[in-house]
Amino acid sequence: MTEESPADNSGSADAAERDIGVAPPPRGSIFRVVDFPPAADFGAVDSAAMLREMGIEAGAGSARHANMHRTKSVDYAVVISGEIDMVLDDSEVHLKAGDVLVQRGTNHGWVNRGRENCRIAFVLIDAKEPA
Repeated sequence: MTEESPADNSGSADAAERDIGVAPPPRGSIFRVVDFPPAADFGAVDSAAMLREMGIEAGAGSARHANMHRTKSVDYAVVISGEIDMVLDDSEVHLKAGDVLVQRGTNHGWVNRGRENCRIAFVLIDAKEPA
């Protein structure tokens, strides 16, 4: 995680030794690897409570999926294993291992309709709100 750009590489403190939310800090970036279990394994989930716990707001407008949300960031996603669908307001994108996605602050949700976990590496970089 970085708190500014360009990043300050001085010192030896571990930048990850702090509370880390979903979105990057202002002018910063964050890297994470996420495992998405199959939707069939989830059972009943309070999606709004789950999103709040992660520190993000539920998506605006008519959400096509309960987990839809947006972050004020440019997100780079690399699917490491498995398959997943990114649900958007008006469409879906199916991704599989090896696929790369660049997302620019869109309202979205992740749904693993497969039978195996899907692992994705994400880099989120703070961005300006669209004009």
